[in-house]
Amino acid sequence: MRQFHLRDRYFADLVRDGAGNLTTSGDGWVRVTSQAGIDAICASITNGGEVWLNDKGQLCVSGPAPAPGMVFDRQKGWQADVQAQAALLAQAKADKLHAIATAAQDFINTAAGLTGIPAFEQESWARQAREAEAWAADNNAETPLLAGIAAARGVPLDLLRQKALSKSRAYTTLTATIAGQRQALEDEVAVCADVAAVEAIEVQFTLPEAA
Repeated sequence: MRQFHLRDRYFADLVRDGAGNLTTSGDGWVRVTSQAGIDAICASITNGGEVWLNDKGQLCVSGPAPAPGMVFDRQKGWQADVQAQAALLAQAKADKLHAIATAAQDFINTAAGLTGIPAFEQESWARQAREAEAWAADNNAETPLLAGIAAARGVPLDLLRQKALSKSRAYTTLTATIAGQRQALEDEVAVCADVAAVEAIEVQFTLPEAA
C-alpha cells in the first residue's frame, strides 16, 4: 500500500502513527490499497487525466486521454479541447510540410546526382544552361564558360555544349515534375481536418515520364 497526494500528484510510502499503524501523512493524501489502483492513477496523471475524491470520499480516476487534444470534465467525461486540437493539427501540418520539402530536395539531389558535387560547380550550372540555350538558338553564340571547361577537360566544345544543353533541359524537367508533386502533396495537407488525415498522407516522388 502507498499514499498519493491529490494536489501535488505524487506517491509516497505510508507513515506510522503513534501506535505503530500505517497511515497517510495527513490532509491531501489518500491511501492506495492495490497495485491496480497505483497503475490506474499513473495512467491518468501521465496521460492528461485526473484523480479526485467524489462526494462520498471515494478515490476516482479518469484514466488516460483516449486521444490527443482532449480534456476531462468530471460531469461529462472526456471532451475535445478545440484549441488544443487546433494546435495539434497545425503542428502536424507543419511537420508534414517539412517532411515533404526535405523528401523533395533529397529526391532531386539523388536523381540529378548532386551528391558530392562542389557547391561552386553547382552554382555555375545556371550560367552553363544559359550559354547552352544561347548556342542552341544560334550556333555562333559565345559560350566562354563552356569553352573554358571544354579546354580544361580536353573535350570538343560542341560536344560539351550539347551535353550541357541536354543536362540542363533534363534538370528543368525533373525540378518541374518534383515541384508539381510537392505542391500537390502540400494541397493534400492543407485540406486535412484532423491529425490522422495528415499522418495518412504518403510522401513519395516519382521521376518524370520519358519523352
